[in-house]
Amino acid sequence: MKLSKSALERLIAKGQIKPDDKQALVQAFQQSSGKTSPHKTALRQLKKRNDLYSNNMEYWDQIILLYWLEVYRADLYELVYAIPNGGLRGGAAAGQMKATGQKSGYPDIALDLPRGRFHGLRIELKRGDGKGQLSDSQKLWRDRLQNAGYAWVCCHGYRQAISVLTAYADLGHGQFDGASLLEFDELPPFPVLYERTTMQFFASNS
Repeated sequence: MKLSKSALERLIAKGQIKPDDKQALVQAFQQSSGKTSPHKTALRQLKKRNDLYSNNMEYWDQIILLYWLEVYRADLYELVYAIPNGGLRGGAAAGQMKATGQKSGYPDIALDLPRGRFHGLRIELKRGDGKGQLSDSQKLWRDRLQNAGYAWVCCHGYRQAISVLTAYADLGHGQFDGASLLEFDELPPFPVLYERTTMQFFASNS
């Protein structure tokens, strides 16, 4: 991530950074100047090949999600991580994953931040077009995690995931209904220089 001072000031002036997030992002800018974002690097491929997104929606949505957090919510980005349980792997690779403790069906995204009555948040990320369905193992982990005191939400696409993550992080004491957080009005512009017919990524501030 590399934010210029002017870009950071514009985000604050437009109200796209909450007052309590300002210091965290200033620190993130100071610490990250000169570093290259792995998410931004990966997203450059979409500018060259528009077909990549439709061929692997969940993969690209996860990258967009992490890049958005890296730029706009550095405080959450530090606590969010991906669980590499998905994808097709055969032979020795699949055996090595199981041997090291990776388990089928565990959610894609984890946020280790207690909020309300929850120990943390887990997100199962599905295709943004709504076609992705939960597997039996994913439903099993949903029940296990919810019973253990975690918030678990299935999100279709990066927009829902951002909505849920930010709403959860701002949650006070009380209940959390993941389904109600899937409705949102506007999100800050996405820092991705990429457009396609069926999807719009907004212009970068950098």
